[in-house]
Amino acid sequence: MKKTEIKKKFFKFFIFLFSILYCLFSVGYADFADLGVGARQQGLGNAFVGISDDVSSIYYNPAGLGFLRRGEFIADYSRLYIGLDDESNLNNGFLGVVYPLKFRKNYGAVGIGLLNFSFSGVYQENSFYISYGKKVLNKLSLGGNIKFLSESYTQDDYTKIDPVFEYGKKSSLQTFGMDIGGIYNFLPRFFYGFTFININQPDIGLRKSEKLPIIFKMGVGYKEKDLNVGFDFILRDKDNIISFGFERWFFKHQFGVRTGFEFGSREYRKLAVGSSYDSGTIRIDYAFSLPLVGIKDTYGIHRISVGYKFGRIPEDELEPGSLEEAFYRLQQEAKQLKETLRKTESEKAKLEKVLIDEAIIRAKERIKEIKTEPVKELPVRRVEEPKDVQTIRYHTVKENDTLQALAQKYYGDSNKWIEIFNSNKDKVGRGGSLTVGQVLVIPPLVKTQISEEKIQPSVPSKIEEKPVPVPSEKTRVHIVREGETLPVIAQKYYGDPSRWVDIYKANKDKIPRGKVEPGQELIIP
Repeated sequence: MKKTEIKKKFFKFFIFLFSILYCLFSVGYADFADLGVGARQQGLGNAFVGISDDVSSIYYNPAGLGFLRRGEFIADYSRLYIGLDDESNLNNGFLGVVYPLKFRKNYGAVGIGLLNFSFSGVYQENSFYISYGKKVLNKLSLGGNIKFLSESYTQDDYTKIDPVFEYGKKSSLQTFGMDIGGIYNFLPRFFYGFTFININQPDIGLRKSEKLPIIFKMGVGYKEKDLNVGFDFILRDKDNIISFGFERWFFKHQFGVRTGFEFGSREYRKLAVGSSYDSGTIRIDYAFSLPLVGIKDTYGIHRISVGYKFGRIPEDELEPGSLEEAFYRLQQEAKQLKETLRKTESEKAKLEKVLIDEAIIRAKERIKEIKTEPVKELPVRRVEEPKDVQTIRYHTVKENDTLQALAQKYYGDSNKWIEIFNSNKDKVGRGGSLTVGQVLVIPPLVKTQISEEKIQPSVPSKIEEKPVPVPSEKTRVHIVREGETLPVIAQKYYGDPSRWVDIYKANKDKIPRGKVEPGQELIIP
């Protein structure tokens, strides 16, 4: 090949490549341009950052992998600007596969991809992606990429005399880049996505440093079973692009059509249309896009993709972001609230039972205390007629009234509460509880005068004294704080709220009704 022909070929290459990148992005970066992948995505005007619901999320937003429920594979190929005057052949292709890691739990999804751009016989770029995405919350997924970048040039007589290629000694370079992204399902069917591309700004300069800029993308996606809408914003240095995309499926999601439009800085304009056939496992997509300014007299960009889904969807797994999923979450929350209420009612019933049992035990103990042992010789007794018999009285229960308080009021002795209890058994609640407004009968106490002959002093029975629990070395003392209850204290010391009964039994002389007061000292057995 003659030297002049080589120069002419390289001159055409740089002229056309610059024109393409100017039309696509209005930015002067030629290497590793953001050309997009997938015919479906191109048909949506590349408005896919918020949607990101298939294997192409590797490229657009790796966080989308966290929402995938099946494994997917894609093979994508496109011809750029068919019909250029110099018959240049510009190609772009992508291969990718993603697989969800679900082994009883959701461990996210991993993916790998290979992106290639080539100018036949002159130059090519390769980007190898390793991706990972995972749902960190029910509605939030995060992801990232590590990508290995390489570019190579065809060596000829021209590169051997060009200092940029070190006079034929350098024909390629390798570097690596990193991307991060996130998707948040902020409302049923609505998703917000963002991604930062080339956050480490890889150096792609052959002779001097030339770093790729950080690209920021954000988008909102609306997704239904047969309808998808996307809106994206891209910022690269001081230039920006806004894109819209609309997709509709027909015939039970077998046939789909879509369209998209992009516009941005420096009069950038591009229109796209596309269609798809989906069998459920295999999907074939086609897209056509045409720049409205810049490069003219071409047949535009044509892209075709073939996708394949594999793996089984769990029957109990719902589509992320759907109304069905939102309803299912509300049902689960309602079940949790019902279970919490059931446990609370169960604890309340246990407490009432303990209080009733405790009241019965105390009543029996009190009866034993007032009883005396029978004397050996029966005395001759003469009981006179009762004197000073009191009349029956009635009392209307007021707030904070107790049986002991009423006995103290009417008899001057709180220990006489059993008299009121026995006369009002049908009215007094469990544990001796009273209801405000109740009318209770206050029975009279009969005072008698007794004359005895040969009465030996009765010997009171020995009252079994219960030892007061003394804190041992292992016993702890707890000072009750505001808002604390026995189950709360049991949870603190035993890790089990149902063991509040143990604390109650060790302190029943302080908390007869199971209610603790701030400042009380409780023994924790």
